Amino acid sequence: MGKKMQDYEEFVEKFKPKKTTDDCYTPPLVYEAVLEWARMHLGIGDRPVVRPFWPGGDFEHYDYPEGCVVVDNPPFSIFSRICDWYVGRGIDFLLFAPGLTGIRKNCTFVACGVQVTYENGAVVNTSFVTNMLGDLICTTAPDLRKAVDAADGLNRKQKKTLRKLSFPDCVLRVSTLLTMANAGVEFSVGRAHGAVVGQACEGKKREFGRSVLLSDKATAERLAAE
Repeated sequence: MGKKMQDYEEFVEKFKPKKTTDDCYTPPLVYEAVLEWARMHLGIGDRPVVRPFWPGGDFEHYDYPEGCVVVDNPPFSIFSRICDWYVGRGIDFLLFAPGLTGIRKNCTFVACGVQVTYENGAVVNTSFVTNMLGDLICTTAPDLRKAVDAADGLNRKQKKTLRKLSFPDCVLRVSTLLTMANAGVEFSVGRAHGAVVGQACEGKKREFGRSVLLSDKATAERLAAE
């Protein structure tokens, strides 16, 4: 038990440098597509772009540079509070938003309804909100939807290739389980045919998280399920 706790603490320590929620959850290709759209359509020019959201961070005490623009993926659990706070202080923003509940009184809902596969495996119907489109209550953005959809597709393709190149079939990763769950595939592994390991493959010093090492029987069942 002590060794497991030590391994866990060492694992957590390696990842203590703060990352924005975009770094942790939003694929960089998707973020760049959104940022490019903002530069083209919101007239932000060379104004500083900031990303004040990270796990455990406090956006209300972030040091916002003068004239900055927030382009970020905030926690949806406090989405209304975030929008109100920025509007009240005159801070410009373009925020990722829940696809079906993003309409607000004090900013513009940018309707995309694009499915984005985030880094944690979640597939979310995504739109955006901004306070940089004047008195518009809402607007569609088919060009933004197209750009984000293309970036998401490329990211998923790269992830799939990386997964196939990086791990043998007998190694079951969380990302694979999430993909199977999202696709409606029922699959489970009992302790008689699997073992939880901290490092599944030699030489992968930056292997993130634990894996399940499958028996031959479980490996065959996994391949059949996929």
